[in-house]
Amino acid sequence: MLLKQITIQNFRGIDKLEKFEISNLNTFVGKNDAGKSIILRAIERFFDVKQFDTKDVFKGKADNETTSIELSFLPSVVVDDLALDSNKLITIKKEFPLVNGKPKPAEFYLSSDFSEEKYQDLWNKKEQDLNQIISDLGEQPNKSGRGKKNILRIEQIKGILADKERNDTYHELGDFLKNIENAYEITLPEYSLFDAEQDLDIEATNFQSQFKPIIASYFENAKDKTAEIEKGLKSELANEFEEIRKYMTKNVSGLKKLNPTTEFDWSKSLKKFDLNLEFEGQNFDVPISHKGTGFKRLLMVAYFEYLASKKNIPNQIFAIEEPETYLHPSAQEDLLNSIIRISENSQFFLTTHSPVFAGATDGKNSILVTKDESGISHYAREEENIIELIIKELGIRPDYNLIKGIKYLIFVEGKDDIHFLNCYAKTVLGKDLEKDQILCVIGGGGSLKNYADLDLFKKLKGNNLYSVMIDGDSKENGKEKWGDRIKSKCDTDKADFKKLTKREIENYCNPKAICRICRKYLDLKYLDLKIEDDTDVQKHLKDLGLVQKFKNGINVEVFNDMTKEEWEEIDKDSEIKQFIEKVYSKI
Repeated sequence: MLLKQITIQNFRGIDKLEKFEISNLNTFVGKNDAGKSIILRAIERFFDVKQFDTKDVFKGKADNETTSIELSFLPSVVVDDLALDSNKLITIKKEFPLVNGKPKPAEFYLSSDFSEEKYQDLWNKKEQDLNQIISDLGEQPNKSGRGKKNILRIEQIKGILADKERNDTYHELGDFLKNIENAYEITLPEYSLFDAEQDLDIEATNFQSQFKPIIASYFENAKDKTAEIEKGLKSELANEFEEIRKYMTKNVSGLKKLNPTTEFDWSKSLKKFDLNLEFEGQNFDVPISHKGTGFKRLLMVAYFEYLASKKNIPNQIFAIEEPETYLHPSAQEDLLNSIIRISENSQFFLTTHSPVFAGATDGKNSILVTKDESGISHYAREEENIIELIIKELGIRPDYNLIKGIKYLIFVEGKDDIHFLNCYAKTVLGKDLEKDQILCVIGGGGSLKNYADLDLFKKLKGNNLYSVMIDGDSKENGKEKWGDRIKSKCDTDKADFKKLTKREIENYCNPKAICRICRKYLDLKYLDLKIEDDTDVQKHLKDLGLVQKFKNGINVEVFNDMTKEEWEEIDKDSEIKQFIEKVYSKI
């Protein structure tokens, strides 16, 4: 299930936040103490109500109000609509009223339910209660086989009451989630919060919990060994109780035997593990606890790379406070790339001051957090000028070093685009962009810092401003608004804006060159490979079993290997050629 909406009342610096939309990757940007982490902590309290403290209560709360945290989830399968609210979501609310100065949590679910109370809360009723309702409605319960009888009963009641009015109604949670899990085999996501500091330790629960499946799998595969241990232990217990039985016969006549029964859970036998590091040239290992925070952050990069390598990580929500802390900018990019890949199957919440992470969602899911004079936090997103507001809030300034010794800048979306243009210019036009003082920099995509860099060339004399090149897949990837903003800025500055006609730069890879490079990795004799303008090349090659991650450097190998004829064949309309030639015409 995916988290889709958050509603919070009277929690820390939030007085009221209603139906706040959530995506797979969410970045909270703002100054210190603006309230970036409040939503992360609220979700933590939702999943572990024991952590709720009176300090979590909003100080401006009215006496007749309480603190509540409500999460709405999109189920991964079709679920009976009486288990859903009017927005077709599974919504769970947890309230935290104070009783004698201490929080006493109460839990509810929201259902688009019948108005008449006697027909409400069917998902919490037992089979006999459902049968009674059906009888009271003048019908006999339909016969059903073994299994999910309650679902059939609920469907029968809904059929009888089809014309009855329904409204969103809260009910005590009771066994609702357990019944939903039994009926549809779906559960709420697991939530892992990585604190800005302490949760980088190997012993942190959030880190260790990710490896529980490995432990469980090991004991599942070692059943023969564990069964032998269990048998031996049971035998030892039986011997001991036989001795006890002999003493009992003095007072209990006819007692023949005391048979102990045992129950084992081997998955819990490993309480915690630690990690020691051994380096080349050393004959001893070093506990990771002896390493600094910067090193632990590098472990976090590798850790998320590990998670990204997993084929499927269902029902996971990760929250990370200030992932950029102690990380070199290049390591920030590595961690961000891992997070983006994992967010295809899981959800992420990030709090950040870093332009790298702040621009991770192309502005679509960048959330600006501010605090008003009353100390209340506010959350803004998807406003027309949200990018400009975030740039101003973070104090991002253009990098004026870029204009030193440079005649022209081309802003592109990523480092692979830089290789793409350089390879084309060198192979087809015999040009060296760098020697000719034409610099390609990342800025057409999601980096807020480089978006700010678009202001640089107002400082250059004449018409030599800059050019921007972006992929042609903006609608599919939700980047249309971002592309429109950049185009608008280019139009204002009289700079050139180029949107590729093909989906992305990988669609300009000649299939013959792809096959040549793939032969390095596979025993590939022949393949009639076709790449259309709108083909998702990386997915297509993966589906064919050629490469898992074409964009992980293999695409650059193809660019470097392509001949002039292959470039011209794939760029038959000369759009790339004309783009580069136009740049040269301006210098």
